[in-house]
Amino acid sequence: MASSQMCGPCSRVDKLASAVQFCTDCEDRLCADCVTMHKAIKALALHHLINKDVQADKAFSIRRTCSDHPDMGLEFYCSNHESLCCRTCSVNTHRTCDKILPIDVAARGIKSSVMSNDVTADLKALLKTAEQLEENRTKNKENIRKAKVTTLQKIAKIKRELMQELNELEKKLMIEVDVTEKKLTKKAESDLSDIKIRHKVIIDISEQLEFLTKHGSESQILMLLNTIRVDISKQENDFQNLVLSYECIDVTFKASGIKSALKSLGSVEIKSVPCSIAHKPSKHTQAQIPPEYEKMPTKFKIKNNFSLPYSKGQIASRL
Repeated sequence: MASSQMCGPCSRVDKLASAVQFCTDCEDRLCADCVTMHKAIKALALHHLINKDVQADKAFSIRRTCSDHPDMGLEFYCSNHESLCCRTCSVNTHRTCDKILPIDVAARGIKSSVMSNDVTADLKALLKTAEQLEENRTKNKENIRKAKVTTLQKIAKIKRELMQELNELEKKLMIEVDVTEKKLTKKAESDLSDIKIRHKVIIDISEQLEFLTKHGSESQILMLLNTIRVDISKQENDFQNLVLSYECIDVTFKASGIKSALKSLGSVEIKSVPCSIAHKPSKHTQAQIPPEYEKMPTKFKIKNNFSLPYSKGQIASRL
């Protein structure tokens, strides 16, 4: 039997037992006896158990430690700052916050919460924009290819009208067209590749959230939602910047006055218009970035100064 289907705790003490469930908190497969023990031990009783056949490696890869205190686990959720925190952060940075709850308590009902709905809506909006941009960039690439054909046809027509001695000028212009097409195609392929990568990232996040929503605990969903909200905000900002930077390219040929002055067949011109795709966040508001806040002071130094009237070696009065 494959080792991945064996009970983790039993295997570590050289016992063989088939796993029947998977603990998403311990990230371990458990046999029937270990499941019973898991539920009996108070510290493990609230751990989330799922079917052993669920592939949990991807969905439950959630950051569980504090970014400011790597040796501390995330245990609390601060509603004031909408962020997870460890025990140290809760008594230092969040000392004055009045809405700090254990993650298990704060996560109750998370699947139907506003946060979950907002994140899901944001992901859908990002996916829609990614799909539209991918389609737009694909069409842009095809338009460049067609524009090359059209441009070359115009050049060939001018060539036929001008006689054989214009071959050298035609050759130079053909090279210019080819270089322009390669340059634009390279940029179009780069745009398309970038969008496909972003599209894949968003799909992965969506699949991870969908999987965790079906199989994960509410605590894990809360932790994942907080993890990916920053990613979503960054993706939204990136998409808005990408949309502004994209241009729809068209290449045309502009004939010169070649019949009167045989110096050039013409020039290759690039015409562009702004990308017509617009990313609309689900809330139609600027992406929210987790707030920064100052740490609470831990030391104080009090300085007391007072003065007494002093005259002829004696204190004149005291107030």
